[in-house]
Amino acid sequence: MIHPHTEIKQISENIGVGVLATRLIPAGTIVFALDPLDIVLEPTNPIVMDPRHAAYVERYSFRDEKGRRVLSADHAKYVNHHCNPSTMSTAWGFDIAVRDIQPGEELTCEYGLLNIEEPMACDCGDPACRKTIDPNDYLVMGKTWNQRIRKAMKNFSQVEQPLMFLLSPEVLRQAQDFAAKGTGYKKVENMVFHGLPSQNGVHHHVSR
Repeated sequence: MIHPHTEIKQISENIGVGVLATRLIPAGTIVFALDPLDIVLEPTNPIVMDPRHAAYVERYSFRDEKGRRVLSADHAKYVNHHCNPSTMSTAWGFDIAVRDIQPGEELTCEYGLLNIEEPMACDCGDPACRKTIDPNDYLVMGKTWNQRIRKAMKNFSQVEQPLMFLLSPEVLRQAQDFAAKGTGYKKVENMVFHGLPSQNGVHHHVSR
């Protein structure tokens, strides 16, 4: 589920639609959390392998650390990538605003945290645009991403959290503990999908 103070809008002819804030969303606010209406597809689900569905699943879902495809039930699926994103995924299983997002501003995320399978071209327009989003970007960008999340998480218990009800008691406790004490941080590297283990213990990647 995406934050309630958002809406879908046409961004440009080139980009298509995106998600904009309808009110101020302060840094540290949960902007996305998995909810029971979202569809979670195991890597071996026939729908994932079916070429009739492959393009849609690839475009509108993301892979979690277990290789499952997550398809949002609401407009969270329309959040676009930016190399200087306003939101980032965390290893606690929710996304947060890493800076204040102003009314009318687009919510953007980091596709490098979504376990993409192949490199993707990027033309986000940021001065620091990487031009290519690579599945292994976390090896280079992980430190920077963790720093941004750590900084934003300091505000976690100080801002309104309309999506807090979607967090498990354990995840909520961990997030609140980190916000209060600065301990127990879960690095983004914990979100990386390394492939499925075969029967002999060797990992392999699922491909279409």
